[in-house]
Amino acid sequence: MAHKKCLECEAPLEGLLYNTLGKVFGIKPSKNNSEICNKCESDAKPKAKKAEKEQVTNDVEEVVKENKKETLKEEEKDTTSKEPIRKPKTAQQLLNDIGEKKGEDDGGNQ
Repeated sequence: MAHKKCLECEAPLEGLLYNTLGKVFGIKPSKNNSEICNKCESDAKPKAKKAEKEQVTNDVEEVVKENKKETLKEEEKDTTSKEPIRKPKTAQQLLNDIGEKKGEDDGGNQ
């Protein structure tokens, strides 16, 4: 007759070996899952948290990559437009433009 063993480490969870080794090493069936021992259950919790953190990190990295791709596409569109890229005007140039427009308005009325 085969005795029940832990699915992870194959420690005995029933029978003579379980009665002796279980008492010596403190191995017993998990309270949450009777298919694994209490030692494997306690090891599984940190592994699950680590896997969750890795998944979140991967998700964040994927979003960052997608945003970079979108930004590059937008920049590419800007550089391929037919209009030349204009430098921002200085304050003096803006004042000159205002003066010219004002002169045009005043010149037509005189």
